[in-house]
Amino acid sequence: MHCADVYYLCPNCPGNSPEYIRVINRKGIAMSTRILLLLAFVVASPASADSYKCRGPKGEVVISDTGCYGNTSTESVRSSEYISPERARQAREASTRNQAQLQGIENENAAYRQAQEIKAGQVQAQPVAQATAPAPITDSDAYRNCVRDVERQPASQSVKAEMIAACRTSGLVQRSSGISGDAVTNCVRDVERTAASGKEKARQLATCHGGDVKPEPPPPPKPQPSTITSCDRGGCWDNVGNRYNSGGGNTMFRNDGKTCQKVGNTLNCN
Repeated sequence: MHCADVYYLCPNCPGNSPEYIRVINRKGIAMSTRILLLLAFVVASPASADSYKCRGPKGEVVISDTGCYGNTSTESVRSSEYISPERARQAREASTRNQAQLQGIENENAAYRQAQEIKAGQVQAQPVAQATAPAPITDSDAYRNCVRDVERQPASQSVKAEMIAACRTSGLVQRSSGISGDAVTNCVRDVERTAASGKEKARQLATCHGGDVKPEPPPPPKPQPSTITSCDRGGCWDNVGNRYNSGGGNTMFRNDGKTCQKVGNTLNCN
């Protein structure tokens, strides 16, 4: 927004040259409607109309067709004064330019006020948004929440101790990865709804909180059936040198005490 000096040409003012009236517009202050109407009347008045030039106490100039009021001095403008066609044309052109300029100033003022109102609304909304934002969770709170959820599970004490130790990284992981409290809560709720074992739930819950849960070791390989290589009246031998004593029918007992079943040429032990 810029300050602008708008000049109105007064074709009815006395003298050999047109007299201009200056109106100053400053940022954020719209032109008065009454002033605009008065100035439009001045520049649009016909050459033959009677007009009065009024000077106020501070020397300001006001043009009126009804005389002056209050603490003002009146100078009558003779209606018989000749105004040349050139001066009348200049007055009309100046009036058109100034009307457009005033309209532009009013548009700028309206845009400025609207921007100020929007800015004020944003400033007022900011504290509300800050007040509703959840406070960041601390590392100690994250650890306590992780331990609480692990201890609720029906797992062995050794499993719980392992998961509680893993919970020590909860706060660090949540801060570094940007995991929100809502995300942790949703993960915990989803795990507790499953039909997993207590051990598996404890591991998954610690992971939800950001615990450093180590992967479980793979299960030992399933023993392969032994192949019978030779037999006698009391039992058989397999391909790795184990002895199997006959127990009746297809049941045989390995030398380490395990019970095995003979299926064709193989032995399956439990």
